[in-house]
Amino acid sequence: SGQAITIAAAAGGTPTLKIATVFETSGRFGAVTGDTGSATVVYGEDGVKYATGATSGSYVVRRLKQSENADWDATLSNSLFSILVGITANGTDHQIYFGTSNGVSAGAAALTGLSLDQYGFKNIRAASVSTFSATNGNGTTETTTAITALTASSDFNLLAQKTGTTNVRYYRNRTLEATHTTNLPNNAMSDVCTFAITNANTASNSAIQFSSFCFEQDAQ
Repeated sequence: SGQAITIAAAAGGTPTLKIATVFETSGRFGAVTGDTGSATVVYGEDGVKYATGATSGSYVVRRLKQSENADWDATLSNSLFSILVGITANGTDHQIYFGTSNGVSAGAAALTGLSLDQYGFKNIRAASVSTFSATNGNGTTETTTAITALTASSDFNLLAQKTGTTNVRYYRNRTLEATHTTNLPNNAMSDVCTFAITNANTASNSAIQFSSFCFEQDAQ
C-alpha cells in the first residue's frame, strides 16, 4: 500500500504500470523485514533516511511491493526503476543495496541474496574506501560493474532499465554507466524495490536518503 499507481501509454506505445512515491510518511509502508542494533528509518517531507547508527552489526531492510498477493514477472517484460538518492553519512564501513529484487537482504556483517533474481545498485565501503556498482542476478549468479562513485552530501538521479531478456542499462545523472547482458533476472520477483543497509559489523554510522522513487513495467 501507499504507492500511487497509474497506467498510461504514449500514442501508439505500450501501456505501462507505474508505481511512484516520495516517502512522506511511514504509515504508507508496512513491509518491515529487518531492523537491529541502532538502525533507524525516518520519513519526512524530503524523503526517507536509512541510518545504521554506530552500534556494530546494525542493519535495516525495507521492501516496496506491487501487491501483497502477487509478485511481478521479470521474465519477458520491459521494466525500469528510477530513484533520487544521496549518501548523508559515510562511516568507515557499510554495505548498501537498492533495486528491484526477489529477496535481497542485509545482516549484521553483509548484504545477502545478491545472486537472487534482482537488478539495481550497491555501494560497498570498507576501511573508508567505497565502490559503487551496477548489479543484477538470475537466481544463481551475480553480475557487477563498478561505476562512478556517489559522493557524500550530493543527490544523484539513478535509473536501471531492463529490456526484456536482452539487457539491463544503468544510468547516473542521465549518463549511461553500464550495460549488462548476462545473468539477467528471469523469474517472478517479490519487491518492486528493496532497500538494505548494514554497517558490516563496525561501530560506525552510515546513512542514505531516498527522496523519490518510480517503478515502471509494461502492462501488456
